[in-house]
Amino acid sequence: MFSANDIVGAMPPKEFLVRFMSLRGDLPPAPCADFAQVCSAKSDVDAQRAFIRAVEDSHISPHLRFYIPKLKQRQLDILEDEFDDREDCGLYFVTPHLSVAACKMGEKRGKRSKKDFSQQHDFATSALDVEITLDKTEEPFKDPKEDFLGPSRGKSTTATSKAGIFGSFERYGEDSELQERLVKSAAALFGRQHRTFIFQLVICSNSARFLLLDHAGAIATRRFDYVQNPDLLADFLWRFSHMDDTARGFDPSAVLATPQQEKLFTNAVRSLLRKFEHAAREQENPRILTSAKDTLDPSGTYPAYKILVVDNATGDATELIVRRYFMGENEPLFGRGTRVYLAYDLKAQRLVTLKDVWRSNHDLARAEYEILRDMHANDVPFIPKVLYGGDVFKGDDSDVPQQTVVDELSVEEAGWRCTDTPIGGRVHHRMVQDILYTLCTARDERELIQALHDAIIALDTAHEKLGIIHRDICYDNVMLDSEGRCVLVNWDRAGPFSPYIDSSGTVPFMSIRLLRDESGSLPNELVDDLQSVFWVLNFASVLRFALHTDNLDQSLFVDRSHFDLDYTGVVEAKVSGLSDRSLFKGRYYSAVLTDLIAELVHDWDEYERASHRSPAGEPVPGGQEKREILDLACQPSYWLEKFAAALRKYDEKARAMRAQKVTIDDAGSVEDKSKSRGARAGRKRKLVEAVDGDPDSGKPDEAGDNHQTVRRSKRIRT
Repeated sequence: MFSANDIVGAMPPKEFLVRFMSLRGDLPPAPCADFAQVCSAKSDVDAQRAFIRAVEDSHISPHLRFYIPKLKQRQLDILEDEFDDREDCGLYFVTPHLSVAACKMGEKRGKRSKKDFSQQHDFATSALDVEITLDKTEEPFKDPKEDFLGPSRGKSTTATSKAGIFGSFERYGEDSELQERLVKSAAALFGRQHRTFIFQLVICSNSARFLLLDHAGAIATRRFDYVQNPDLLADFLWRFSHMDDTARGFDPSAVLATPQQEKLFTNAVRSLLRKFEHAAREQENPRILTSAKDTLDPSGTYPAYKILVVDNATGDATELIVRRYFMGENEPLFGRGTRVYLAYDLKAQRLVTLKDVWRSNHDLARAEYEILRDMHANDVPFIPKVLYGGDVFKGDDSDVPQQTVVDELSVEEAGWRCTDTPIGGRVHHRMVQDILYTLCTARDERELIQALHDAIIALDTAHEKLGIIHRDICYDNVMLDSEGRCVLVNWDRAGPFSPYIDSSGTVPFMSIRLLRDESGSLPNELVDDLQSVFWVLNFASVLRFALHTDNLDQSLFVDRSHFDLDYTGVVEAKVSGLSDRSLFKGRYYSAVLTDLIAELVHDWDEYERASHRSPAGEPVPGGQEKREILDLACQPSYWLEKFAAALRKYDEKARAMRAQKVTIDDAGSVEDKSKSRGARAGRKRKLVEAVDGDPDSGKPDEAGDNHQTVRRSKRIRT
């Protein structure tokens, strides 16, 4: 669903065409078209087929192919895992009512049914989504002074403009099914293609709207009657047909990979998977990338692309082959849109990871690539080594980065705007680095504690040398390299402390102090990052090393930050969990980890009571004691010593176990040597008896040479 202030509207349709779909000067006007049969159809499907016939009969889209998309049952079964249930993953929500494919004149890709205009959906060529319904009440937006739709159920986004006071432009509630379709189909297209923005066409009964969506938000036009005024709709399709791919919203730095390039990528990923399988057979706790197999896309709905990444520092360009991302599927439609890919470097001929994100263009926000370069220059440890990257530019000869456009309209003086809330702009950014692994691949408790110890060192050094705070410490951002050492990632929200920057973070791992501020205006401090490390330790320990989890309520660690979240409930769960230890009743494989968590729970409980109020009427530390508690919690060295002490206990325990093993081995060796000497003596006696004959018989040997026998016996005994 669209959230409040995601949409800027209602823009006049003609202004939309002029601003976003400009024509070449030598292009003739659009041919006439008749769409009357669309709204007079008996069903939605009939209306969709009538629309295709009207477009083709009028020849207003010579470079486009319209069809009703369908998916194979096998694809639906696989895609089910990406959504909450089968209904969400099916044709109804993943694909639009109509798909418009870009093609050259005379090109035919796929086979469309002549009877019902259906065709296997091809995400590689899909250029435009069209939604068509005859139900007028499914209008996803409410224009000013339109009373037939009823009141909106959402949060008010009223604003005063030249035309007066408008109500909420977005509609909410159970009657907004079409709006949900728009979001789902747009998310599917953004996730499978590399886009700077996408267009959508919405038809409800006899009215139509144009939409443009990018990573900042969306622009929607005012509804118009396409039966009485078909020229507007025909002009939209005519212009779209004659636009190049960049004008349609395709990223010019990403093109479809050739079959040979796709094969190189596939072979490299399969080779990596074989290494993981071998490690799983040979090692008790192998370090593997569990989601690597997803990049091969068993659903067959993710095209393979060749991505051009230009390093902003050197200007060197590198080509990468990618397919499906393996991290980032839970991102919302608008925002950073983070995608992490396994990528095949064509020059280096090896696999790397590509992070693709739309970063904030706020004046106080810096590109992560630049932040990491400064951190490396100042010897900040345990951070990613960036191979190459930077902002993505609009073209080969351009020094202007790709950036969103919706945010610009949200602050323009326009009488048609239904909201006065500015939308934050975004810039396209890419970084390439080596493959890393999640915390769940820690081979033992010591490796987990070491990783979080190192994360605190990174936070401390970055703050001391550069004055910056991470602002998003969470389970996914503390990773391990191939040797099991910490790599603290995702510094794109990092920056110096500023009272002008709102709080940020991943809700389940945010500090209690920040969560208490429901307005979100409280700025992050270093102590918030330090407390987030504690929540990461707790979650990772339960996830990986708990002896049993039946008594542990870990529901607050489910990431619901993109939905309507009851922050108060999370705060209460954390505060009471610290006070009565209800979140920390588990026991772990090692008593050292159990003791460390218990000690940290006590300290953060003391901090919480000192900084806010005592839960359940418990006494609050006062005066000097309170100041000492607050001061200690803000010092990374205090928490480092806690983790370091636990590491020393592990090492002492390991040394004791090795010494005990040596003692046992030595005792076994002495016993074995004694048994060995006795066995050798017995063998010698038997050998003498066999050579000399029975010593008690007094008989000579068969040779009858007693003297010779004695001499041989002496030689043997000697």
